[in-house]
Amino acid sequence: MIVDENCSHKDDPSRSEFSELQLQLEEMHEENDKLMSLYEKAMQERDEFKRKFSEQSNHETTEDIQFRDAEMDEAMDTMQSNPETTEDIQFRDAEMDTMQSNLETTEDIQFRDAEMDAEGFQGEHVHDSPIVAFKEAMQLVRVKLEHVQGKLVTAQDAVQYFKLLEMASTKAEELSSSIQLCCLDVQKEQEDINALKSALSASHERENALEGRIFSPAASCWGLHLKTEALAGSKFGVNVELMNKKMGQLSSLRTRKTEISAARAEARRSETELRNKIDGLKQKYRSFEAQRKETERVLFAIDNLDCPATPLQKPMNFGKASELLKSEEERTKLLSELKKSREQLSVVQKEIKSMRNCDDIDGEISRLESEVEGCFLSLLEADTEKFVRDHALAEVWEVQQKDVPSLLVDYQDSVFHVKLGEEQIRVCEASLQHQTASLDEMNSKLSQAMRDLGELLVARGLDASTPHVSDKVKGDLDAIEVHVAEARQLLLVDNQ
Repeated sequence: MIVDENCSHKDDPSRSEFSELQLQLEEMHEENDKLMSLYEKAMQERDEFKRKFSEQSNHETTEDIQFRDAEMDEAMDTMQSNPETTEDIQFRDAEMDTMQSNLETTEDIQFRDAEMDAEGFQGEHVHDSPIVAFKEAMQLVRVKLEHVQGKLVTAQDAVQYFKLLEMASTKAEELSSSIQLCCLDVQKEQEDINALKSALSASHERENALEGRIFSPAASCWGLHLKTEALAGSKFGVNVELMNKKMGQLSSLRTRKTEISAARAEARRSETELRNKIDGLKQKYRSFEAQRKETERVLFAIDNLDCPATPLQKPMNFGKASELLKSEEERTKLLSELKKSREQLSVVQKEIKSMRNCDDIDGEISRLESEVEGCFLSLLEADTEKFVRDHALAEVWEVQQKDVPSLLVDYQDSVFHVKLGEEQIRVCEASLQHQTASLDEMNSKLSQAMRDLGELLVARGLDASTPHVSDKVKGDLDAIEVHVAEARQLLLVDNQ
């Protein structure tokens, strides 16, 4: 995994540095234990010295001894209870190195002068009191203890430095352990996500299979239904279109028949009226002809009489003549009207002859009615076929739907597992993202801790030319051991 590789690459240098620091820390602990044992030994020597001094010295007062003890206790308390930072330790290290070099030179000179003075004093004043010699020995012992005190201050600074170094290395160790645990958690989380994704893929396959078992019969039935519906619809549509066409033609023929029948009836009525009118005119004409003939006969009889001087009959003749003239005018008018009526009758008869016979239309109407009936029967047949197909599809659908309830339960269960798996993956990915962020933060903290530890080592002045702090402390402890041994030797010599 990428995260594990990053963790391993980041931990390789830190582990090597940590191992080296761990070894140095163990050496520092050993030196510290040795320092504490020497410090306890020096305290025991001081107590023994105080006891011997109180037994042998009768000239020193109790106040002087308490004053010196108070000074030494105060110096030791100050040395043990003085918390110093890294910068103070560095500054004091520089000062102590300078002061120790100067102090060693001055103390060596004082020690040699004191030894020479003691030898000269012993040679010149052998007869002096042993208390004076004891005081001089105590002075030398005090010088040695001051050496020890200076070395102890340096050792205390080293112990404080070791404390800071131990805190920094412990923090780095804790961060390294936390990073390793976090890397394991990230790896486990990634494995869990992969397992969940595999289970989710299986759930998806099961869901798709159940979905196919549920919906594929419906799709096949629906496709068959659409196919049969298209065929039936095509046949039904053709029959409907043909029937509508025939019905239109039939309606047109019936309308035409009605119009022809109405026109023929109107022509027949006009013909009858004209015939009646002609008959009336003929009757009237015959009446006028009979009257005209009667009038002509009367006039002819009058003209043939031999007694034309009869005065009483002339007005009657004049009346007959006027009637004859009038009837002649009416006769002419009647003949004209009769001629006109005959012409109209001839026109009406021609129109009647020009009209189509309704028998042909009736035959065509009968033919169209039979065709419409055939189309209607075809529609009934198509509808019956559609009903049969729908019934068959319904039976097939009912057979296929028997297992649907159990399949739906399984399908809902698969959908639930899919949703659950997706939610678990989302939660795990969020947790993995959080752990990755925490891992990056801890790596940053570890890098900062290693930089702080490096700065602490660099600030202490550790380089290729500078000895380790443990070597320096060991040298100080060796010097303390030498000074304590010399002071003890002086006390033993003085006691003898």
